[in-house]
Amino acid sequence: SFYLKNLFSESLAGRKAIYELYPLDFEEFLTFKEKEKRFFVDFSEKAKHKNKISFEVYRKLYDEYLMYGGFPGVVVEKENKRTILEDIFKSYFEKDVKALTDFKGIRALRDLILLLANRVGSKVEITKIASELGISRETVYSYMGFLEQTYFIFLVSPFSRSLDGEVRGARKIYFGDVGLLDYLGKVGEGAIFENAVFQNLKKYGKINYYAKFKGAEIDFIVNEKIGIEVKTHGDANDVKRLGKTAGNIKIKEYYVVTKNYLDSPEGILAIDL
Repeated sequence: SFYLKNLFSESLAGRKAIYELYPLDFEEFLTFKEKEKRFFVDFSEKAKHKNKISFEVYRKLYDEYLMYGGFPGVVVEKENKRTILEDIFKSYFEKDVKALTDFKGIRALRDLILLLANRVGSKVEITKIASELGISRETVYSYMGFLEQTYFIFLVSPFSRSLDGEVRGARKIYFGDVGLLDYLGKVGEGAIFENAVFQNLKKYGKINYYAKFKGAEIDFIVNEKIGIEVKTHGDANDVKRLGKTAGNIKIKEYYVVTKNYLDSPEGILAIDL
């Protein structure tokens, strides 16, 4: 992707179409597993049609998805999933990075990747990262730009009613594939789950997050009109808190996405995303 964007942009002007192929979302994951499941497009329908039988049938498959991610070659492999993930990362790091960039501090880039893996779902503080790694802010920006352009990471901007406010705010980081994220470091269950939800939300449109200074937060705002809070073990209190926060910023539609079964009109099961 980096090669195409930077070297073919002019030579193929007017003669190219760009298709973005991400690692599999959970619906595609099930297709590769040759499992059938009905998915609804509207979030309200996802919340309305959840049921315990479907939850029990697919939750182990979702656990596999969380652990190994959505690279097709990994999904269809039966035994050596970790080996393939290791090969994907080594190929990216040892071949793609060296072939496509003139970065001198390859070790610093690797350290940055490992540091970012442990900050998934958190705001990116460039100055702090540069200080921890002992490199300049400009170098961090350069590395981050490459990681983003090659779809290794995604940066999510804060929700704002004005474009100016969205541009100024600190962005949150997520990885392109939850399997790679799990492979790279000791990442907590909550962060892994939040990253997986992000991967499955991207297909619905624009994604932002909301955070009030030292106050309430909403993990994701979809298309500036749907609030999504992510909870590994969600409950009615989470729904109530989300409703209050969403109301304060005039978001009328909101849901808590959970890994467990939540019997609430505003609850969506992660397996149904």
